[in-house]
Amino acid sequence: MATTRNNFWCSCFALRRLSDRICLENVLSYIANPKLKSKGNFKHYGQWQGGNKQPIFQERLKAQIDVFPAEKPPDMKAFFHAMAVAGYEVKHERGGAM
Repeated sequence: MATTRNNFWCSCFALRRLSDRICLENVLSYIANPKLKSKGNFKHYGQWQGGNKQPIFQERLKAQIDVFPAEKPPDMKAFFHAMAVAGYEVKHERGGAM
């Protein structure tokens, strides 16, 4: 069971009150009503980037793989060769098998 000593979630408010009190006692400046950072205007990284987002490697690879069934390669070796021609590195299993 959590005690009030271990409640770190609201400790920042107490620390701010203490800091403001020390500043007032020593005639220093302080921010009386600090603004919240986002005020609900927070955007996810994808929303912030908008339409300028470049597809990640995995998305490009999936799109390239989806192109090849339309060409109907006869076997996996032809598929791997087409992937290599498209600029992707094809790694072989142990022993050089595809």
